Amino acid sequence: MGYTMMPPLSDRRSVAQELCQTCSGPVYSQGLETFQIPMALYEINRARVVQSVLKDDPNLRGLILLEGGKQTTRYDTDHEPVFRQESFFHYLFGASQYADCYGTLSIPEGEATLFVPSWGIDVETVCGPSPRFDAVKKELGIDNVHGVSDLKSFIEMKMERSEDSAEEKKDSTSLPKLLLLSGLNTDSGNMAMPASFKGIEQFKDARDDETLFKHIVSCRVTKSEPEVDVMT
Repeated sequence: MGYTMMPPLSDRRSVAQELCQTCSGPVYSQGLETFQIPMALYEINRARVVQSVLKDDPNLRGLILLEGGKQTTRYDTDHEPVFRQESFFHYLFGASQYADCYGTLSIPEGEATLFVPSWGIDVETVCGPSPRFDAVKKELGIDNVHGVSDLKSFIEMKMERSEDSAEEKKDSTSLPKLLLLSGLNTDSGNMAMPASFKGIEQFKDARDDETLFKHIVSCRVTKSEPEVDVMT
């Protein structure tokens, strides 16, 4: 997992808007003559959320972390109901067909990384091959795709890099944060639950469950021009 300098967030958003206007790049559709949704729309969503967070705190550094929907089974059987992606995760990453994933956005760059599961040959024999990282990256227009097993080490690396940057600037206020999604859905009365994985307690000092929810909800409620185009 090497480091690549990312273009400014505003430039990434501008490119994504152009792709949406021409419906260029990767698209999602149900095939044949069904409507096509450019994956660049999700790039715009990601940029809007990061920009919203930075508007409140321009010095913020770190990662946004979301956990995708889980594939369940019907009671005690091995039958799997049709999978539906978690709504906030879908808003940022698309990935409507990929269960048991995680996704991160770097702050302030807005670099998107998706973590997908892999399984052994015994499962592949029955259920088909594990998602191929390069294919998922191309399909979804995501910056990086890694295995779920790499999540903890990836967060460690990104948080350390953000902390080093803060130390170089001698700015204790910009020590990195790990923003998790947590808040009340006022329609259902249910809570959006923060991401969880083995070892997340290591980041308890950086953990922030308060900031992200209000920003991502505001962005989802206030539609962008490309979203309006899709809806109309």
